[in-house]
Amino acid sequence: MNKTNKKNRDTRQSGFTMVEILMATVIIGIAVMGSSSAMLGAAQTKHELEDEAPFQATLLAKEIHELAQALPKTPSGVVGVTKAADIAALDSLVGATFDPPICANGKANLELAGWTQEVDLQLYDLNDLSAATGETAWMGVDKHSERMYKLIVTIKQHGAVVDTYNWWVTP
Repeated sequence: MNKTNKKNRDTRQSGFTMVEILMATVIIGIAVMGSSSAMLGAAQTKHELEDEAPFQATLLAKEIHELAQALPKTPSGVVGVTKAADIAALDSLVGATFDPPICANGKANLELAGWTQEVDLQLYDLNDLSAATGETAWMGVDKHSERMYKLIVTIKQHGAVVDTYNWWVTP
């Protein structure tokens, strides 16, 4: 074996070639770009999930609507309730506030601390649904009258209004 071949072989074994260094740099660059992209995507997803207030507000309002649909329409004389256990009939929802919010089955949703459901009920004439009649909804109306209830549910999170929802409810 001549000395030149031995020296070339030793040089190759003792370090990296320029091609190997460039390949390693490219691979590391691709990995860094991929992980940066993944972290950016995770941050955007987290932001979107944190801003779920409109979705949660809609669900809470629908719970009140479903509850109202199932309640008796005959006036109970109980208004402005703050606990689901006090709800006796539809008129109980006039001026009602639920904190913590309640579900359609009447149970409090303790997991949603900081959320509030404020409920009102107004009477409208079927011939003019543009403005409330001014009559007190808690007195009730005859089933065959020319009146209709408007259920108004305002959802708040930590005291700030998230949204207000309206539904028509027949007597």
